[in-house]
Amino acid sequence: MSFPAFAWSVRFFSLVAALGLMSLVLGVNPEEKPWAQALFFVSFFLAMSGGAAWGLLASYRRHADKTGAWRYRRLLEQAFLFGGLCTSLLLLGYFRAFVWWTAGLVLVFFFLIELSCRQSLKRKQHIT
Repeated sequence: MSFPAFAWSVRFFSLVAALGLMSLVLGVNPEEKPWAQALFFVSFFLAMSGGAAWGLLASYRRHADKTGAWRYRRLLEQAFLFGGLCTSLLLLGYFRAFVWWTAGLVLVFFFLIELSCRQSLKRKQHIT
C-alpha cells in the first residue's frame, strides 16, 4: 500500500471514529440504554487511536519511503497503545479507582508493551 493511500485511510478512519463518538455522546441517553456505556468506551478507544494515528502521520510522512511498510505497522501499534492508555485512564476514573499510583502503573504497563513491540520488531529485522 502506498503512503498516500495509507494516510487517506487513517484520516477517514479518524473522522468516522470521531463522528461516531460525537453522535453517541449527543444522541444516546446512557440511563435509558444499558449498552451505551460499553459502546462509549469502545468508540472513545477508536477515536483516541484515530487521533493519535493522525498526529503520528505527520512525523511518519517524512520518514516513510516505498520500502518502509513496517512503519505503517509501527504507527498503528503506537496509535492503538495510546488509545488503550487513554481509555484505561478513563475507565479508572469511571470506576473511581483513579489515583496517581494506579495511573502510573497503567503508564508503565503500556510502556512495557511498547518496549516488547520494539524488541520483537528488532528481532524480525535482524532475522531478515
